[in-house]
Amino acid sequence: YTVFGPALLEAYELETRRAVYPRIVLSESARALVRQHVGYYADGARGSPHNGALLVDDDGEWFVNYLDSARLDEDPNILPYYERLVRRHRRQVRRQIRKYKNVRRVLEKYIWVGRYHNFVCRYLYKSRTDLRIPERLLKHSFVRLHEELART
Repeated sequence: YTVFGPALLEAYELETRRAVYPRIVLSESARALVRQHVGYYADGARGSPHNGALLVDDDGEWFVNYLDSARLDEDPNILPYYERLVRRHRRQVRRQIRKYKNVRRVLEKYIWVGRYHNFVCRYLYKSRTDLRIPERLLKHSFVRLHEELART
């Protein structure tokens, strides 16, 4: 099958121009549907399933919170699986940050994923700092010229 049409063009636009980071962003039409749907809940967005399934980034983009499946309020028999998932995600992001430390364009994407990971861990696992990525890996740091020249 070959797919053409406004939906495909909109998806391409979202992916190439608005997603920027490795995330699935919602189009304006999808946001409108979410706004309408959360209106059906007594608590509005706070009481809707969208409150966990979607996040809003600091650039205003709404995106799918794929780590939301690691919620602690799920079946206790499944919780060890969720923790393993979060640990695996943490390990992979750390590995990629180290691997691409000298490829700025790629590194920025993994730093974003690391910040996203830590954000989710803060609200799902509150005090479990062992599941978070060390902040030192998520910061771009500056060095003085003489320090850089001494390393090379």
